[in-house]
Amino acid sequence: AKAPAAAEPEEREQVRTAGGRVATILERRARGWLFVELDGDANDEGGAGERKSLRANTTTPLDAPAAPEAEEEDAPAPAPAPSPAAADKVDDDDDEEAEAAP
Repeated sequence: AKAPAAAEPEEREQVRTAGGRVATILERRARGWLFVELDGDANDEGGAGERKSLRANTTTPLDAPAAPEAEEEDAPAPAPAPSPAAADKVDDDDDEEAEAAP
């Protein structure tokens, strides 16, 4: 009975938190929540071995590289911002030309 209990933690799925810590999933809960046990490194996310609930969308698979995902999130954000501003300027210019023409 002791051997399966020792092997059980290894079989559980692990994810990386937003802060880079390893969290072992103890339970998948409703509406995208995970109940996890944090790794042995205490930081602002929680104490060593602390059990807590995390949103699943704030975690990444353990084998996924953490740094490239952060860059991907940063890259698209600036791109959409100039587009609506440019579209607004074009619309404003068209309105002014239409008003000036008659």
